Amino acid sequence: GAALSLAQALVASGQAPLAGRVLRRFIAVVPATVPALVNLALLSAPATAHPWLARAGSLGPDDPLVRVNHGAILDRLGRADAAAREHRRAVALAPALPIAALNVALASFAAGPADAASRWHRRTLAADPASADAAMGLGAIARGEGKPAHGRSWDRRALALRPDHVPTLVNLSVAAVAIGEAEGGLALARRAEAVDPGPPGYGSSSIVHYLPGLSPAEVFDLHRRWASRLAPVASARPPRRPVLGRLKVAVLSGDLFD
Repeated sequence: GAALSLAQALVASGQAPLAGRVLRRFIAVVPATVPALVNLALLSAPATAHPWLARAGSLGPDDPLVRVNHGAILDRLGRADAAAREHRRAVALAPALPIAALNVALASFAAGPADAASRWHRRTLAADPASADAAMGLGAIARGEGKPAHGRSWDRRALALRPDHVPTLVNLSVAAVAIGEAEGGLALARRAEAVDPGPPGYGSSSIVHYLPGLSPAEVFDLHRRWASRLAPVASARPPRRPVLGRLKVAVLSGDLFD
């Protein structure tokens, strides 16, 4: 107990590597400690975490939180089928655990059957009415069924539950731009950026193209600022051999499907 409390305190103070070392030393002395194994897994990279959680699962096969975390790690490793089995085992062990039902909902949505995903999202909301992720999931399902207004209402409910929920802010931003409300979409995208400035603008760098009040120079400057934060310019390498004849150019985009 003391080792686990110390590790958690170290994580809270930003000393995760030291917390990992504390847990490893504790596990070396007391190998059959499920909470320590789970916490060490959560501090590890997915490939390293998987063996720790597998070991925890063998020691605590009826612990739903072990199953929840093992499923999450398997998801990150791209093992969707194995992850879905762990999520369902967690639900079987703890039917009222909201995170377990939500994970099954997300797995069902990824697999395709919208009806099943909708049932699990609603089950999550029944267990936890404050689940913004479940409300957002129902919004995604509605949009996939060609019901954008219905999807937007679910997203608004999710945002009311968690005003700093970045995925919901992004969804509402995209929806606003799609119906011609670019200024509202930009405001929502910037709210998302204020919470998590990591990804490339959450759409703000593309939304500005829809604002008539901005000059091309202002749009270009905004893109340059994002580029400097996310992809510092590196010196181009010369070709290995002279280019003869036609030069082949490839275009890479995340939007060519639409």
